[in-house]
Amino acid sequence: MRKFLWALVFSLLVSSGSLASAQSRFAVGILPVYDQSAESLTEFLPNGLAMLLYKHMRESPTLEPVLLGAGGLYDPNSLDWNNEFGKKAHVDALLITRIYHTIRVNDHKVRLKYSLQILNVATGTLSPELTNDSVEVPKEDIFPSDAATAATYVSSNSSGFFRSSDDFEKQKLGKAAAKLANWTIDQLPGILIAQSVAQTAGQSMPITPPCKVSFKIRFVAKHSIAKGYTVFVNDTDQSSAVNDGIATFMMAGGPIVVRATIPDPPYGVPTEKLYQTSTGLLCDGVTRTLNMDIGTAGEALLRWE
Repeated sequence: MRKFLWALVFSLLVSSGSLASAQSRFAVGILPVYDQSAESLTEFLPNGLAMLLYKHMRESPTLEPVLLGAGGLYDPNSLDWNNEFGKKAHVDALLITRIYHTIRVNDHKVRLKYSLQILNVATGTLSPELTNDSVEVPKEDIFPSDAATAATYVSSNSSGFFRSSDDFEKQKLGKAAAKLANWTIDQLPGILIAQSVAQTAGQSMPITPPCKVSFKIRFVAKHSIAKGYTVFVNDTDQSSAVNDGIATFMMAGGPIVVRATIPDPPYGVPTEKLYQTSTGLLCDGVTRTLNMDIGTAGEALLRWE
């Protein structure tokens, strides 16, 4: 069904002349899934769902997903700020999603309540909110009675990190999140057309042989870098490579996801507990330098030097 929908939107865009070439795609910035539920295990659900949105969007021939770290002050209702952030991230649209309080089914199950909207970055217009409250999940996975349940959702070698999106998707909560991700992607063709979203993304970054990457986290307004942090790149822990704030490692070219936690940010910078960001790496035989630039609101953008 999803392949049919994306084939239909592709043919409509070509026939209308709005698709400049067969390689043009929608660059969709995935903002953090906003948690309005305040329930026990929901810190795993928003971050895991964001990763599955990215993973499943990558399967679409007309989407170029970009994970964005909007900072500790992120508010989905701050449309002007979000729109400016989208422009800085060079995306065509922003995906705004929310998790609400669960709905009780019985003593053992609850239903997740989730919504999505699309913000057209070029025009600043916001689509109506669409809601899904049909996905059920065991109550134990939202309100765990023991530490063992929660432990299934984090990496064995770094308790502050999720397992990979593939591992998360095998868990009960991850399977529910995958249903929400797929439902979201099914809605996007109609919304993107209705919102007259432009397409500016080219082909996805090709997979190439590895090259050396130098990575650091910069606090732009403070003119400083993070000296110590935990960082996973494409689900590989590169934290041991951090030396005086700079991590150096080998990385294959292509799409990359950077997940990082910063235990000691500068005073007054409202960082996220877990940053999840993405970019593409083009290996051309030289060392590439990647910066995670963090602004005054804690927002993070990946920039290549």
